[in-house]
Amino acid sequence: MDPLNFKNRDFVHLHLHSDYSLLQGAIQLAPLAEKLSEMGMQACAVTDYGNMFAAISFYKQMKSAGIRPIIGYEAYVTPGSRHDRSNAVDAGEKPFYSLVLLATSLEGYQNLVHISSAAFTEGLYHKPRVDKELIAQHSAGLIALSGGSKGAVWHYLENGNVEKAREYAVEYSEIFGPGNFYFEIEDHGIPSQQEVVEKINSLSKLTGLPLVATNNAHYLTRGDARAHEVLLCIGEGRTITDPGHPSLPNDTYYVRSAEEMWEVFGEKYPEALENTLKIAERCQLELAVGDANLTLPVFPIPDESGCKTIDEYFEQVTRQGFEDRKRTVLEPMRADGTLKKSFDDYEHRLKLEIEIIERMGYSGYFLIVWEFINYAVERGIPVGPGRGSAAGSLVAYSLGITGIDPLQYDLFFERFL
Repeated sequence: MDPLNFKNRDFVHLHLHSDYSLLQGAIQLAPLAEKLSEMGMQACAVTDYGNMFAAISFYKQMKSAGIRPIIGYEAYVTPGSRHDRSNAVDAGEKPFYSLVLLATSLEGYQNLVHISSAAFTEGLYHKPRVDKELIAQHSAGLIALSGGSKGAVWHYLENGNVEKAREYAVEYSEIFGPGNFYFEIEDHGIPSQQEVVEKINSLSKLTGLPLVATNNAHYLTRGDARAHEVLLCIGEGRTITDPGHPSLPNDTYYVRSAEEMWEVFGEKYPEALENTLKIAERCQLELAVGDANLTLPVFPIPDESGCKTIDEYFEQVTRQGFEDRKRTVLEPMRADGTLKKSFDDYEHRLKLEIEIIERMGYSGYFLIVWEFINYAVERGIPVGPGRGSAAGSLVAYSLGITGIDPLQYDLFFERFL
């Protein structure tokens, strides 16, 4: 990856919510890329709430604009177990805290994908939550920011519990490793925020853990603040005229320029701004995107199959499936004279399809689809006969993925591919 050529008093946004932070963020990717280019920013992160829905689109959009994309994720971290769905919260704790995670490498990106998926499949309770255990298992290749005003460190310091904040920071710095945990500070002109930032700075000096400045951007320009307020109201089913409607404290949660960020933090915390550049330099993620770089999951070959390769196992399962179809469907049809093709026709077609599928590297893909169709059938979950051009595959018919014999209806395998 090409090095970044930062100048004095540059800045990189490392905490930013796109419109994929559903009903919470209002930043669209194309206008964001245009705005960053106008401001001369060389890199930017996306850190959506609890999901990575924007990751690939963001990556492509930034790359096309000549801006280094930093793929991130704002995790909802529960202080307990992600498996616990009770309402129990210990005194002085909140149900969950924010933690911003940034991928520095492909390994880090893959860990983010795992964490964000587990948040929905294992930790979903009002929010897609994760816990310390999950993060510790998948911390490689990640840089963590303490989460700003919604993070645990901020919460503990705001409530006067300095020791708890210190313990949390030290523990998470050990999880992510030396140089990979930062105290995140933000300042939106609110006196109470500025007081906490001073406490964080003191804690930074005490622990030796660095500061990083963010603006927790939720919308693109200051003029978008009102529209974002309406968005929050839609999310909670409230009206804008409701005195208690949701809103951010003021109109400063936009994509500020480097000059504006230096005006806010430059006098007291210049190192926090410089650290955004250091982090951006470390985020060297390269993704192979596009049809030419298709990456499919690896299907595990059962030991008892006796097969050494995925292609061998694919062919074994396909031929077993065809023999079942032949015995239960085709032979009775030949006996009553309704079978349109000969068994030689079927054998020729099956051999051709298997060769093409293996040559294109799709053996594992067919096995994955075969497995979840079987799972449904075995449990009485309704499965249709197939749809579209998939019905043109004799392999799909043999595996039970579809229920239509393509030779009987003169359907083309080539159209399916």
